[in-house]
Amino acid sequence: MTRKMDELGRLVIPKEMREQLEIDKNTILKIELEDNRIVISKDDSDYSKMLYANEELTRKVMYYERLLEENNISYLK
Repeated sequence: MTRKMDELGRLVIPKEMREQLEIDKNTILKIELEDNRIVISKDDSDYSKMLYANEELTRKVMYYERLLEENNISYLK
């Protein structure tokens, strides 16, 4: 099976493969280079889950901080 990469470097994993491997929008994938090949696999390690959760939390905090700033709302202390 072949797929074309888009102008932003994105590649769609075919639906059939995502279903077979139980990959959804919250699945953490590991991307590695092995012998001049790109290897993509599920990463179920606790470290990756923790790291991803921390990144999501940071994004949410930054989003709410920006909302507060845009609306001239100061933090309640």
